[in-house]
Amino acid sequence: NNCRYLRISASIESRNNDILSDLSSPTKHTNKYKFVVAKDGTGNYTSVADAVEAADSDDFIFIKSGEYDEVIDLPENKRVHLVGENRCNTIIYNTYGDYFRAPLTMGGGSLEELTIYSKKVEGVTPPEHVSYGIHVEKHSLYNNSLLLKNCIVKSDYSAALGMGMRGGCEIIIENCDL
Repeated sequence: NNCRYLRISASIESRNNDILSDLSSPTKHTNKYKFVVAKDGTGNYTSVADAVEAADSDDFIFIKSGEYDEVIDLPENKRVHLVGENRCNTIIYNTYGDYFRAPLTMGGGSLEELTIYSKKVEGVTPPEHVSYGIHVEKHSLYNNSLLLKNCIVKSDYSAALGMGMRGGCEIIIENCDL
């Protein structure tokens, strides 16, 4: 009800677009990043949520391969860029299945080379309001953009991606499996 129109497009040719060039990530060498997350302690953080909390808006956070059982809810005033080492081996997930505790809730920024997964546990009854993999539901999405590039997004409970669109926003999904 809060969406006037939805534009979905696919292209096999490359676009020279300001949004894509502004959000394209720097090289993946970890020494280029102010924030590096690694489960094994070889980064500045072992938790993605802790790195997001410490980051300023528009900071890039590199996430080394590993499985991160987390709830990441970006504040309204913060848009960050999360870059995984490899989308098949850099996994942010949780097993809550709860609409209000999706693995990732955000309203702008970018995600690249990540798997985001709301994972069901056998034998556990799902909550009444079930979880998306990524919940895009922030007022900060007004006149803002979100880029998902080379990601896998899934939910065993609901749609992979739930989006409450805002005026003037642009969502770009490039080479992702939903």
